[in-house]
Amino acid sequence: MEQGFVSPSPLFVGKTGIVIEDDVWIGANCVILEGAYIQTGAVISAGSIVKGKLDQYGIYSGIPSELYGYRK
Repeated sequence: MEQGFVSPSPLFVGKTGIVIEDDVWIGANCVILEGAYIQTGAVISAGSIVKGKLDQYGIYSGIPSELYGYRK
């Protein structure tokens, strides 16, 4: 199976892949579902399930992941 480049633009995010930008922290045993767009600086706590678009510098936790606050 040939792997291609996935554009970091949110216009192309869908069932085509996962985009993880710079300075992202991902805890142990997280599940990142297809189509997730994780923006710069996001933090995902251990055991979370991630889907959809996550805000820049947001702190996420839970199943499914929810926004709990922002990094300073």
